[in-house]
Amino acid sequence: MDLRLVDGGQSLYLRLAKTELGEPQPPKSFPTGIVIGVTVPLVIIILALVAFWFSPWRRRWSRERILDNPPRVLDNASRVVDNVAPDSHPPNLALLTTSFPAVGLPAVVQATGNFSEANIIGKGGFSVIYKGELDGYGTVAVKRLKQDSLSEKIKGDYAREIVLMSRFTHANLVKLLCYCQEKAECILVYEFMRNRSLNLYIFGEDSSLRSLLNWAQRVKIIRGIAIGLEWLHGEGVIHRDLKPGNILLNDTLEPKIADFGTAKPLIEDPTNQTLVQTAGYVAPEYAGEGTLTYKCDVYSFGVVLLEILGGKRKKDEPTFLPQVWESWKQCEIGELLDPQVGEPEAEAFSVLARCIHIGLLCVQHLPEQRPAMPEVVAMLTNTGVQLPMPSKPTANIGAGLQAQPISDDTPGPSRTR
Repeated sequence: MDLRLVDGGQSLYLRLAKTELGEPQPPKSFPTGIVIGVTVPLVIIILALVAFWFSPWRRRWSRERILDNPPRVLDNASRVVDNVAPDSHPPNLALLTTSFPAVGLPAVVQATGNFSEANIIGKGGFSVIYKGELDGYGTVAVKRLKQDSLSEKIKGDYAREIVLMSRFTHANLVKLLCYCQEKAECILVYEFMRNRSLNLYIFGEDSSLRSLLNWAQRVKIIRGIAIGLEWLHGEGVIHRDLKPGNILLNDTLEPKIADFGTAKPLIEDPTNQTLVQTAGYVAPEYAGEGTLTYKCDVYSFGVVLLEILGGKRKKDEPTFLPQVWESWKQCEIGELLDPQVGEPEAEAFSVLARCIHIGLLCVQHLPEQRPAMPEVVAMLTNTGVQLPMPSKPTANIGAGLQAQPISDDTPGPSRTR
């Protein structure tokens, strides 16, 4: 029968020998051994990566990698802010801070009592600081730039501070809450620091304030500043103007670094023709050649450390550092401590001596002789870390020819009251 012609289908049965059908195949088993052999190492690798990510070694390695290989440009915002267009008045921040909150001028006027003199808590050459109550934020410090001081440089500092601080969240950095840019007003709103700036407690004429910070608190403040500066460098930013006036204290006397108008991302060319200098705190290579590195901040930190312990301003004494060196070398540590605080106990005395040793390492003349901030933090927090011997530091130096000196009274969020 020709099956191609069968209409409606047809069943066909074919009888074959068993040998022609082949051997039946057993069902395939699940490859348990292979799965276990692949899964177990993979899980171990994932757990190891997670542990490394959250470990202090990873954070330290990351910071050291950044210090050894500083980023050329942090982001487009930093590039724009570091080169503010001369015709921007005030700088246009719409493209730079789209995710950072702005507040209307009427709200700021209401918060400060129409910028009442009774609410002034600080004044400087370029701004006035007010205490205020702003809806949604509570007690705040309002920094209002003076209209007659809005030069292109000041406008650039204003924009730079917003862009940088909008990214910063750290326990030892003052928090910028919002800003206001309306009707040619340039206003910054910070968290309020009830205990004001550090310089009132180490240089102030009020002996009660100076004695309020005992030795344990001063060492704690030194460590907090170091940790904040280490974090800042880990983000690829140089402060450029670290000094007691730019260090504020909160309700529990925790230090917070402030005033980032002069802060600068470390870009491709580390030199900067517009120098930022506060007498007494500027590193020699920055004053003389304009060379800007993280070690410039390390130098400033060393000066601040020695001032916190001694209660004396470096800028008032040209031989401040050589005198500290001589007293330290002769083991006359007591001469380097603020007499307003009182005699430290034996255990505290050794801690203070170690701090002075670290301070001398930070103010070495050559930047390569100074430790990086991760090393400084390790020295301050771990007494098991060996300290190298410092060399004799140089005497105080003046500002370079191209410098634009900054008064030590340049205001931060809260300064005088």
